[in-house]
Amino acid sequence: MTRMTRVLMTLTAAALALTSQEVSERDRKAMAALEAARQVAGERIWPGFDPGRYAYALSDPEAGAYLIGFSAPPPGASGVEVDILAPPVYFLRDSRELSANTATEVAGRATAVLQIKELAGDASAALALVVHEAFHAFQSDPRRAGPAWRRENSALVAEYPETSARNNALLRVEGRLLFDALRTADPVTLRQAAREFAAVRRLRQGELGARFAEFEQGVEMNEGLAEYAGIQAVLLGGGQSARAYPLRPLGGLQSLAAAGRNARLRFYLTGCAQALLLDRLLPDWKRRAQLDGAALQDLLARAGGEGRLLEAVLRERGFTALLKEEAEAGARKRADREEAWAAALARPGRRYVIDFTAAGQMGRKQSYDPMNITVVDERRRIHTRMLRLGDGASYRAEFDRAALEDLGRLQYITVLDPGGDRIAVDGESLDPARPAARRFGQLVVTAPGFRLEASGSLTVGAGEVWIRPGDGRK
Repeated sequence: MTRMTRVLMTLTAAALALTSQEVSERDRKAMAALEAARQVAGERIWPGFDPGRYAYALSDPEAGAYLIGFSAPPPGASGVEVDILAPPVYFLRDSRELSANTATEVAGRATAVLQIKELAGDASAALALVVHEAFHAFQSDPRRAGPAWRRENSALVAEYPETSARNNALLRVEGRLLFDALRTADPVTLRQAAREFAAVRRLRQGELGARFAEFEQGVEMNEGLAEYAGIQAVLLGGGQSARAYPLRPLGGLQSLAAAGRNARLRFYLTGCAQALLLDRLLPDWKRRAQLDGAALQDLLARAGGEGRLLEAVLRERGFTALLKEEAEAGARKRADREEAWAAALARPGRRYVIDFTAAGQMGRKQSYDPMNITVVDERRRIHTRMLRLGDGASYRAEFDRAALEDLGRLQYITVLDPGGDRIAVDGESLDPARPAARRFGQLVVTAPGFRLEASGSLTVGAGEVWIRPGDGRK
């Protein structure tokens, strides 16, 4: 029996086992969302787009676990079709990958993955989410026409002036103009709204500066158009009942400065809204966006033409009152973030401080989740989900838990549950509950959601462990 025959028999057995076991309602809903996305006429959403080319299921038959994957299937996966799961299902050769639940790593070269639980709610929202991620795979496809897709520098989300009262007040005016434009059926009123939006945006981004303006436009082209693709899929698949759907996910336009966990989410909404308006104002806009990299706001300004005096627009939209509201909201946000920082430090457990003072510069970030950062101030940030540090030989740190970044003190801090942490210094175990001071060639610290490997020095005190990568002093 050849190796290929054995592999095929194994996959066939796995598929039969999958069909014979009960499938939860959650899994059925998720697979229904995937199948609905694969049936969408993608060409009507965007030229050259076909969701069926990019969306599929990943399965670990032994664990009964599933993910929805996008772009190319991961290495080591082989696909079959299973009766109760209509889309292609790829069985991972090494099931430990999927069981480990490392969603950002499971799919290898895939653009994104989704947990099944994310698709078990509202059917329209689930369909929109699958098509959203499939569109990202289309954007990244080197075979599609046009240059690299315009996108944002996600690192700027931690620097964006999210609590600026004036920026937020002007942004709220933009959001209300876009939302009102979506609700109007009158083409004259629509063009006027487009002109007014373009005028307010020019003012606000002129004050904001070029790099943050480019950041906003990049998010709108990247995430905003993926949101647009998802909404269009619902409109195509839902008939008459789906016509009012866009106003539901885009309701956040009415209070844009409060939309989501960080500033990046605001521009999912503004980008999607501009795309929906361009469908009605500028028939050729998709070609210009994809092939020329034209920003949505520039296309909308071109479609709207010349507008009224900006002062009149701001006065009618209540800008003065919005500015006062945003000043008060900014003060509340800053106070809340100070409390979050203090609470993270005061969490019961053993505090680990990775101190880069000896190195003279902050530890190098390799990756982090820009959607899960709380910016306390210009020097302090809380990574609430994931952070990776490393420079090769000196240190490597992995946080899958809250980590505090203090740029002023050159420190990363996390608090671990006592008893769950293990320390090995040059191969020997060290008790983190007993005072010690050591220098080492290799340190390994492990705990749930945390791993550190480094060379340098270590000090263990009462309830704290200080680690100084690169510090050779005794």
